[in-house]
Amino acid sequence: MEGVVSVFPSKSLQLQTTRSWDFMGFSETVKRNPTGESDVIIGVIDTGIWPELESFNDEGIGPLPKNWKGVCEGGANFTCNKKVIGARVYNKTESARDKIEGHGTHMASIAAGNVVKGVDFFGLARGNVRGAVPSARIAVYKICFQLPFYCPEDGLLAALDDAIADGIDILTISLTYATSTDLSRDGIAIGAYHAMKKGILTTQAVGNSGPNVTSVRSVAPWILSVAASTIDRKFTNKIILGDNTTFVNDAIETFEAEAPLVYGNISLPGCPESAGRDCDLFCLDEKLVKGKIVVCDDAGGFVEAYRAGATGSISPSYSRFSEIPLPNAAYASKNHEGDQVKAYMKSTK
Repeated sequence: MEGVVSVFPSKSLQLQTTRSWDFMGFSETVKRNPTGESDVIIGVIDTGIWPELESFNDEGIGPLPKNWKGVCEGGANFTCNKKVIGARVYNKTESARDKIEGHGTHMASIAAGNVVKGVDFFGLARGNVRGAVPSARIAVYKICFQLPFYCPEDGLLAALDDAIADGIDILTISLTYATSTDLSRDGIAIGAYHAMKKGILTTQAVGNSGPNVTSVRSVAPWILSVAASTIDRKFTNKIILGDNTTFVNDAIETFEAEAPLVYGNISLPGCPESAGRDCDLFCLDEKLVKGKIVVCDDAGGFVEAYRAGATGSISPSYSRFSEIPLPNAAYASKNHEGDQVKAYMKSTK
């Protein structure tokens, strides 16, 4: 077919804080050029955006950059401003609003969110939140949708073409493939190559896997690959037993509770005792756990404990437990702490 370089099946792509920029040595006091930075346009290819957030307020922002050639086609009840200057959607039944856990909104604010003072998460991590280039403009390209969730590669390629034509300066793509993909069939790499030829920098997340061999998903040499890192901050919580034995672990949780302990083997009819001990969903007896802290044998037990009306829970930790905001006084026990808690319960009967 004339004009066609290659044809390959459209694959599905996968989605991949106040302290981060300071931690990387890019503090609020660094010398900047707000006037020049205000002409920078960052294209965000993701799940959309919530434009009313304070991070995207356009108060005090000047006229649109002269090189902007894009449009605001965000759909129903979506309005652009001088901060979020453009929006395109690659499913005509949707708007550009971010309806998938705020992923696109988060990515846009990391790249170019305004400085917003005094932000915290229920008292945690209080500080000024901001993007890398707070004065920059944002153009949104929504390619990810829900029900069912999907981020089709053909939508990505269309978004890349539009972004290049719209006059953006930087592309940020926090999407990857489920497995490593040959560059000749990697839509992101191909689109980014065309962007690079127009002087546009593409940044891409390397994925949420690893650190195993071949777990990096962004390998094209013309892409700035962005990996996750540790940070010099932890959120912790602790439990203190009646004999003053204390356990401490990482958690995003701000609740305080003092309540009796109860083991999860108080299951409802139809659930085996083992399901109760694990605190499997819909297996705890709400009458027996209400107002108590439930000890569970499975890492996911905190979900059922919360549903059943428990004051809190103690369940085994797993690798990403510390990343989940917890709904009540939940504690993730490590090593043999769970056994020590159960031994304490037996000793106090």
